[in-house]
Amino acid sequence: MKKQMKMMISIMIISVMLVVAIPLAYATGNNFSVILTAQNTVKRGETVEVTVELDAFTGTGKGINSFMGDLEYDETKLSIESSQIVAQNGWDTPMYENDKVLTAKGSMVTAKEAIMKMTFTVKSDAVLGETTITIKNAEAANDDNDFIGEDGTITIEIVEETTPPADDGNGDVQNPPADDGNDDGQNPPADDGKDDGQNPPADDGKDDVQNPPADDGKDDGQTPSTDDKKEEGKDNTVADKEYDKAGTGTIISLATAIVAVIAIIMYRKNKKYQDII
Repeated sequence: MKKQMKMMISIMIISVMLVVAIPLAYATGNNFSVILTAQNTVKRGETVEVTVELDAFTGTGKGINSFMGDLEYDETKLSIESSQIVAQNGWDTPMYENDKVLTAKGSMVTAKEAIMKMTFTVKSDAVLGETTITIKNAEAANDDNDFIGEDGTITIEIVEETTPPADDGNGDVQNPPADDGNDDGQNPPADDGKDDGQNPPADDGKDDVQNPPADDGKDDGQTPSTDDKKEEGKDNTVADKEYDKAGTGTIISLATAIVAVIAIIMYRKNKKYQDII
């Protein structure tokens, strides 16, 4: 009986010693935290950089010089290659395999420090909305002890392409501004009547533009002039020369008869006057 009691006491003592011998890191919970930082919004086809920092060290003694964690993200929206994970602040080039990322440093870290930067590419067919990037099951260590870290996560939003603003009249947008009358815009200014614009000026009546001037009644323009008044009463059924000859003969006959009558009257009057004398 006494031997059994001694054995039980010995087991209890060994158990207490084992509990005391467990590293403080596992007795007190998380010894550091993982912090992820990045821009809040990103568009399809663009990249987003995520910085990984370690902070809030507790019970790590002389510090930590190695890190390991599981990288989780939505592979239908984001993609990343091992070459897109680069070290920061003297940490070794991170290794990324089977969703695990790990790195080490030649000196101890005891305060907040960025250890790596990850560049994700947003897929062109990614569903719009929020998505998360997480490093979980984080662990760190030094030459003597291992430590547990608090998971780090960040939420980013995938948004649509923005529509270019409506033209406000300034020449700083994609659509050309409305023409202000100067010859410095994409559209030619309204013609001012001079022959120096792209569009010909309005016709000023001179024969120096592409369109002929309005007919001025003379027969010297490109367009034949309108008929003058001499042509208005013309009888197209009678030849011009025959009409002129007939009219001239009639006038001569009438003039000859009138002259003859006047001569006879004057002769008779003159004869009577001589008989009286």
